Amino acid sequence: MRNEKRRYLAVKAEDTKQTDTRDLMSAIWDSIYRLFGEVGASKTSLSRIRSDDDEILILRCSHKALSMVRAAIAATTEIHGQTVTIRVLAVSGTLNALRKKLTHTTEKSNPGQPRNLEKLLRNWLREAKKTVVVGVGNDLRMDDSIGISVVRSLKNSAFSNVMLIESETVPESFIESIVEFSPTHVLVIDAGLVGLHPGQAKFLKSVKRLGPLTTAVSSHALPLRLFCEYLEKAANAKVGLVIVQPETTDFGEGMSKRVKCTAEKLRTSLERIFTKS
Repeated sequence: MRNEKRRYLAVKAEDTKQTDTRDLMSAIWDSIYRLFGEVGASKTSLSRIRSDDDEILILRCSHKALSMVRAAIAATTEIHGQTVTIRVLAVSGTLNALRKKLTHTTEKSNPGQPRNLEKLLRNWLREAKKTVVVGVGNDLRMDDSIGISVVRSLKNSAFSNVMLIESETVPESFIESIVEFSPTHVLVIDAGLVGLHPGQAKFLKSVKRLGPLTTAVSSHALPLRLFCEYLEKAANAKVGLVIVQPETTDFGEGMSKRVKCTAEKLRTSLERIFTKS
């Protein structure tokens, strides 16, 4: 028996301040049952693929049921009593191809990625009382050094209630120092494979978003996800991550031009945020 062909869709709820992707998935299922009944719903083979993005839902369905799923998405106009518009951002036959299409769509609709990143960080740090910035990476692996490079450059400025740590590839060695500082927020900066173009960054405001679409570059003694999860509990703090797509992680010193540019913009953004806090 031949394997059933699949289709992958990236969808997003608009006209709303914030919609959890699980709520969005539930609303789409409601529409499918309402339009096509249980028999039709079973034919869709619809499932949710975990995404690192807080707002974008990745779906997988049977290629024969693509039109049914798109009709159900179009018919989803309300979530928890709030009116929404669900937009299909991209459709493809493989997950990798979907990522590429999604990246291209994001670049066209949001060319000012560094500015948007600053906005996301500013919102996340809005209620921060004490912040720790942890730069993770390897100085001898070119673009993998972005985390420690950003932290190192920030040390030239004096900020109140901000601890800066160049953890290199052993961030777990600094857990005790971080806990003693009693931060409300911990920001981890590292290089990772997130399916973007070299130099582009993704902000994950929750450790839970550090999923299968994110692969750290460095061979950390302790996996980055485990470090963040443990730190979140030990310090009782919010842990967020800035992951930057590298261009090269070959042995050598210095970063590629695009990643170096991102590092400089990230440093400038954090300086503005911490100066005004």
